[in-house]
Amino acid sequence: MGPRRGSESFRLQCEPLESRDTPAHLVWLEHSFDDTPSGLLPTDWQQWNSRGTGQFEVSTAAAWNGDRSLSSRNSMPQTSRAWINEVFPADFGIAANFYLNSPQPMHLFARGSNLDGFLPTYYAASLTRGLRLELLRVVNGHSRTLAVVQSNGNLNNLWVRMALKPIGSQIAVEVVRNDTGQYLNAQGTWQTAETAAILIQDDAITNGGFLGVSRPDRNGGTIFVDQVQVLAPEARENFDTIPTNSLPRGWAEWTTHPQAAFRTSSATFFSPGQSLASNSRTSNATARVWLATATPRNVQAAVSVPLDSAIPLRLFVRGSDLDSAQPTYYALTINRGVELSIIRSEKGVTTDLAKLRSTSYVSNLWVRVSLSIMNDRLHAVVYRLDTGQFLRPDGLWQTGFIRALSVQDSRIGGAGFIGIERPALYAGTASLDDFEMSTADGDVTPPVVQIDSPISGTTISGQVLVRTSAGDSGAIDRMEFWIQGQLRQTTTQNPAEWLLDSTTLQNGRQTILVKAYDLAGNVGQAETDVIVSNNSVPPPIIPRHYPHIRVAMLAYSGTPFTEYEQRLLRESVDLVIPHPQYLKLIEDKAPNTPQLLYTNVSNIYGSLLLDWLAYADARGYDREAAFYHAAHPLPWSGASPASMPVTWFWAVLRGSDLNRLTDLTGASRNAAVGDVPFGTLGESVFFGYPERFREMNFNLFLGRSNGWSGIFEYVSKVDSLGRPTEWKPLTLKIDTTSQLSRSGRIEFDPPREWKPAKLGNGPSLFYIRVRTVTGGNPPVGTSILGRNYSQSNGAPSPKGMIPVFDTAADTNRDGYLDDAEYARRAPGKDARFLYES
Repeated sequence: MGPRRGSESFRLQCEPLESRDTPAHLVWLEHSFDDTPSGLLPTDWQQWNSRGTGQFEVSTAAAWNGDRSLSSRNSMPQTSRAWINEVFPADFGIAANFYLNSPQPMHLFARGSNLDGFLPTYYAASLTRGLRLELLRVVNGHSRTLAVVQSNGNLNNLWVRMALKPIGSQIAVEVVRNDTGQYLNAQGTWQTAETAAILIQDDAITNGGFLGVSRPDRNGGTIFVDQVQVLAPEARENFDTIPTNSLPRGWAEWTTHPQAAFRTSSATFFSPGQSLASNSRTSNATARVWLATATPRNVQAAVSVPLDSAIPLRLFVRGSDLDSAQPTYYALTINRGVELSIIRSEKGVTTDLAKLRSTSYVSNLWVRVSLSIMNDRLHAVVYRLDTGQFLRPDGLWQTGFIRALSVQDSRIGGAGFIGIERPALYAGTASLDDFEMSTADGDVTPPVVQIDSPISGTTISGQVLVRTSAGDSGAIDRMEFWIQGQLRQTTTQNPAEWLLDSTTLQNGRQTILVKAYDLAGNVGQAETDVIVSNNSVPPPIIPRHYPHIRVAMLAYSGTPFTEYEQRLLRESVDLVIPHPQYLKLIEDKAPNTPQLLYTNVSNIYGSLLLDWLAYADARGYDREAAFYHAAHPLPWSGASPASMPVTWFWAVLRGSDLNRLTDLTGASRNAAVGDVPFGTLGESVFFGYPERFREMNFNLFLGRSNGWSGIFEYVSKVDSLGRPTEWKPLTLKIDTTSQLSRSGRIEFDPPREWKPAKLGNGPSLFYIRVRTVTGGNPPVGTSILGRNYSQSNGAPSPKGMIPVFDTAADTNRDGYLDDAEYARRAPGKDARFLYES
């Protein structure tokens, strides 16, 4: 099981700390190790050991919570490290529970690099039974002690929690006794109040890096670690303690005109005495600021805005390419009036997803706006800070909570950045105050649901209005209405109303169940019992067999028609969609069951496509035999929801054992920062596609460094089972990545002897691998994509169109061709279209 996302919000501002203060961090993700088999390491962890034995593995010998922990056991001194295989920003910390049962010191480290060798760099908090606490700085393998605290009591055979919390140049270490809840202070004594035992300034290591645990080359014995947590700095900024005319630490910016940049200002504010403002003397200035730490995909952002200017402000989430004129994000745009819209920006091209205007003109006052996103649902809330009213979807205002706009869109996925933009439109000053960001994770409290009407015990007939509301610490994602175990209505409104047609229910006592879901997925519910009393029920246009559900069924070719299926058709099915061959049979056996005829051209896509390709390859058939073809260029439009974007690789895997590879396919497609790590020495990253390809585009979070190098190779031979038996070096024609030291593109001519192959239990694909040949810091990717040959800007291929490679037509010059280009460049040859239903 992967890591669990944690907690709510995190602060990126660096505040002056007194000796007893602890920097504010909240849980970002957590590893409990209970879902990892004993003897193994979680799949998203890496490790290194100086002797090759006694490495970290999951054990049932001791645990703080659950039945497993992470352990390192050996009888001789050695160095072992284990870390989460993800590069984290510099202000992220780490916490874990340690069992004080061994003289062997135990380390937590942050900002780690070069971990797979003898020359690592990191900050480490060291804990030894007794209890002795140290803060170490390790640079290129050279260790220096920065601070030491010795407990005044001898602590043994108990669990303690240690946290390493860096923020900028401030490094804090916190130790808590799990038996008493007391904190170790700088004097070595224990106290109830929260405090940092060590708090120092050091700026020798400033970059982000890996987080993990280690045992130094000191003693033998076993160490146990449990409940490892990644800690994110809290994000809540009112701009009041930031020096005037500056930007808070931990924020990034971009602007077309330097004088329009966002800076703190005391000219106007909501919470005394500063806000963040952009002041431009020109109307063509765009300014953008954002939290420099990427956030999870499901988040909520909020900010207070004065409606005193014609300049709109955009509050955006899932942002990428923000330091350019072609950003990608979802945004809530608000302007004086109130005018509101949810937009999608893809590479600078904006699309309105939803719009709203207040029926009454509102200006010269402060409103608070929030934008939340949960998977593919975006919700906007506008709250008047003067009256406490919320903007409704119809443009009116009400006292109770309600969303102004709600929309579904899935074009931008994955993690990204949150911030504010001033688009180029008018000159003047745009201000904002009291910025907050929260994730949907870490909230475990369900909403409280109240059904206002009908009151329990009420007798109903005909149409009845069901009114309900839900309260929650955050925003309500949706409300559902259930009767007789069936979902009858879903709405994103809160309070919510549903017009129930009671004539669809059986007379007698019925229970109406209302469920409310918050952004974190917590569910609250309430019930009300009613007595249904209707004298007559008008017949539906299509007769129904059951009062609570309508049943439609498909009868594909090959469907059995035993007495069981015939009875279903007569007694349960309201509508059947049959293969034409069954029309007469159904008419004979169930003459009163309506039939609807459905047909399509082809439905070979997804796994069916891979099945066909494997079948054709195994039997020597022409792969093109299953597809319709066009002999001349044809225009196309539209896209199938079942098709896959043409730029996506169908498999991205990492590791050294071809039967046990880490799946990075989803990570390679999304915008989550730094979630595609390349291999360490002896490992490879594999990229697979159903047909030969010629281009790869690398969006790197970190380029290679410290001597890391890798080579591109392709499969040239396979065995009888399709497993690769020979890899050959791939000759690159273009490499703008400078051997993966930066983002860019590589191109190559697809080799004629390139073979499709199977890795593990995966499908047969054409694989390119990047094999690590020398150590150092491997590249870390954000996304890795193929060629957008259809020029669809990342959209699914039109009508499920699959790319074609033909050496006779293309002569290894241009890799894949779309079908119209194929027909133009290969006259007399058919170009293949694969149409989906």
